[in-house]
Amino acid sequence: MWKEPAIKSMLSRLRGLSVQVQDQISKPHVIAESLPTVSDDPDEVFGDPAVDMTFDFADTCALPDGGSTRKPQVATILGPLSQQLWSYEWDCVAVQPDTWRKTLDSAQVSLLFVESSWLETNGAWASSPGSPTARRQLLTNIIQWCRSKGIPAVYWSRDSRPNHVDLTHAVDVFDKIFMTDGALLKEYGARFGDERFEALGYAAQPRLHNPVRLRGQHQNRGIGIVERTGAKLADTGVGYLVDGASDTAGKWGTTLETFFEQGPDSAVSLEVSDAVANLPYEKVLTAYKALKCLLSSNPREIIEATAVGTPVVVPAGTDCLVPVEELLITEVHDQVDAANATRALIRSRELRDRAVHLGQRKIWQGHTYAHRAAQVLECSGVHSRPLNGRSMTEVPQVSAIVPTIRPERISDVLTTIGQQAGVDIELVLLAHGFEPDEHQLRVEAADKGLENLVVLQQSRSTPLGACLNLAISASSGTYIAKIDDDDLYGANYMQDQAAAHRFSGAAVTGKRAHYMHLGESNATLLRFAEFEHRFTDFIMGPTIFATRELLREIPFEELNRGEDSEFLRAVVRSGGSIYSSDRFNFVQMRSGAGSEHTWSASERELLATGEVVSFGLNEQHMMF
Repeated sequence: MWKEPAIKSMLSRLRGLSVQVQDQISKPHVIAESLPTVSDDPDEVFGDPAVDMTFDFADTCALPDGGSTRKPQVATILGPLSQQLWSYEWDCVAVQPDTWRKTLDSAQVSLLFVESSWLETNGAWASSPGSPTARRQLLTNIIQWCRSKGIPAVYWSRDSRPNHVDLTHAVDVFDKIFMTDGALLKEYGARFGDERFEALGYAAQPRLHNPVRLRGQHQNRGIGIVERTGAKLADTGVGYLVDGASDTAGKWGTTLETFFEQGPDSAVSLEVSDAVANLPYEKVLTAYKALKCLLSSNPREIIEATAVGTPVVVPAGTDCLVPVEELLITEVHDQVDAANATRALIRSRELRDRAVHLGQRKIWQGHTYAHRAAQVLECSGVHSRPLNGRSMTEVPQVSAIVPTIRPERISDVLTTIGQQAGVDIELVLLAHGFEPDEHQLRVEAADKGLENLVVLQQSRSTPLGACLNLAISASSGTYIAKIDDDDLYGANYMQDQAAAHRFSGAAVTGKRAHYMHLGESNATLLRFAEFEHRFTDFIMGPTIFATRELLREIPFEELNRGEDSEFLRAVVRSGGSIYSSDRFNFVQMRSGAGSEHTWSASERELLATGEVVSFGLNEQHMMF
């Protein structure tokens, strides 16, 4: 219950607004046919937009797949939301009670995968004639048929308070049981034998759970809570979290809002005491993005909100198979701690953005549905063919291409590329107008942890665009990263770019929002912040990141200046999309001598393109 009278009054006023209650089950997500570019200021104002007190959130649209691969066929009995989330990883063959034999005879499935709510959320099974006992017996017959064909049957228990009749039946008939609740996993593993039980934590589906920002709806609200049927946060024994957030909202002029998730897997309910809006699942995801802070103790929510870019505050001891400390989730222990944590997040954009960026990196590294799908298949003894090299489960194979006219910069380039984490890196170095000592280069590269080095040489008369194309031709990576020898790149630059390329499905990723350091004034700017995590038509040339396949199809023009801009225009003309990722782990360096750069502008011109965030080069702030 709400502690502060001010909050009660605020909720009363909010309910008085024109709120359209959503009273139907959500529709499937629509894959966007095209991804638009944006205006010079996608929010139409610089800085944070005014708080929007309406509840007309946009539907979440699934992003296109950046690469194609044949997916393993899996027979499924799932609710509509689970069916959608897994279908991006598997070719899901829905098994229905009246047609199961015909379906399985005509398909070549590797696995039968059934979720714990199958009798309630799967429409065909929920409405099938007969008692629940009769339907369980039919499922047993299907499992026996699968076993006779060498098809393993897997049960996914995703409830902390399961139906014990269903779970006991599952223990009796399924080959493998995956659980999302740690305490339940420990209990049942001890009772029935650890070898049949596996942990399967909740995950993010990047096609839906991603930080792509919506026009005018990025963190323009305050603190939020999402409730579901029978799962009110204030009544879970950790009401101090809500009370602390109420203190913040009441004293510091922000909003505290409750949304009720009316998802495809939950019954529709209009009897929601404190909720200010009933939202279907696809609108809840966009509601997350509008919040500066989410209060939660729900493991699924914690993962999904972090993936979309919303900081989460959880009560101490939250049971989550993905440790909250791994995702850098803010954990609080009492009401005062909760008030301070929510106030800090509300006040500080830097704190919010840093926390979610680090958490997202952990998600992309090991907590997506691609990782969970691979785990299920492997633990079930199913050997699927090698995955697409662009899958989240695969270590990115990246070739950094670096043409340089400055021999004195080569040592720094070797250091930058050699320190890249989370990728299999190759450096293609092209000496443009000089002859390097290749033996010495290889010795130094090995000392700096760089094993894959390709050395090329061209005369100074060769256009820069032609040099880039030669470097691409000599590369071997799945991805190509265009690198400038005079800019700074953090150790996590490559893996962050690869993740953005994978979740966005864009033809090209890079950075339009970025830091720049000015040598004369020693000022560091944040430029084009409004383009962070946006689809756009332009990114900074030194951050171009694309597949080798695309760069062979659309090569750089043989120019000495503007070759990167012409390349981006050609991508857009061909129908490709360009995604501007986060602002971190890259700093464009501008010395006082404009002639040292391939494009020139005065410091005053550059100062006009961004906001001064510091004097001096605070690498710890930008590189992490």
